[in-house]
Amino acid sequence: MVRRILVDPATSRAAGVEFIDRVTCAPGEARAAAVVLCASTIESVRILLNSACPRHPGGIGNSSGRLGRGIVDHVLLGVGGPSPGAPSPAGNAQGDDPYDIGGATGFYIPRFRNVDRARAGFQRGYALQGGIGRGPAWYLMAHGEMLARPENTIRVDPGTRDTWGIPAARIECAWSANEAAMILDATIAMREMVAAAGLEVRTPPSGRLLEKLAFSMWKRRLQSPSGAFLPGSAIHEVGGAAMGDDPAKSVLNAFGQCWDAPNVVVTDGACFASGCSQNVTLTIMALTVRACAHLAAQLRAGGL
Repeated sequence: MVRRILVDPATSRAAGVEFIDRVTCAPGEARAAAVVLCASTIESVRILLNSACPRHPGGIGNSSGRLGRGIVDHVLLGVGGPSPGAPSPAGNAQGDDPYDIGGATGFYIPRFRNVDRARAGFQRGYALQGGIGRGPAWYLMAHGEMLARPENTIRVDPGTRDTWGIPAARIECAWSANEAAMILDATIAMREMVAAAGLEVRTPPSGRLLEKLAFSMWKRRLQSPSGAFLPGSAIHEVGGAAMGDDPAKSVLNAFGQCWDAPNVVVTDGACFASGCSQNVTLTIMALTVRACAHLAAQLRAGGL
């Protein structure tokens, strides 16, 4: 478990990482010419913040004061119910592979609300995803673009440590009036579509008593009164170490390199400067390939 990035006091650049053995809890070090963080959004930011030292008192990448700020998650809400007609195994009508559930999503409408967003009273937009006729239930879900606001933060809490004694992350993230307006618009749009299709809305779709009880128990922990899932529920969090072209306003450059230490590269969701409506995984993969190709070229050329 990586605890922090080691810094060369003479150059201010990374010299490797300090880690804690998962089994023995003994500390160790791994020296390297460069450090690439792709540990997931929250964990990468936590490592950078925990890497505070005399050269980087606020953590590596925090000379701008932006490290840990501006995290976002998808604005996520949906409706569902029992599918009309005979039920079949979700996404696997043939029954060939019980683990193949890829067919559960039947359609995707990108930028469903984009051009009319100003009239709707919110910035950015949202997409719709759904499926019907591919299992015992239908569903319709909105994925919205949350604004990156500085008050939504990841910090480390020295008073709270994990199993390996590493200061834990403390997350503060809430919807703004912008997201509330988007949630209202998406709720109305989805209800209109469902009514036009003549579908029955029922949560949970099965209507079984045990599932109703389970839903009532976790609903308060995952959903706001508006019906939208709380930030963090989509598990698509990004931001906190944003890329940019100005060291005073960002943590990383266009290739994911820390302005404070160019041989530290962040390639996961932490590098996002704003939210989106799509799933972020393929973009993270593309950014990683691009950043590592640039890093390798610099190392070969002796630029680091």
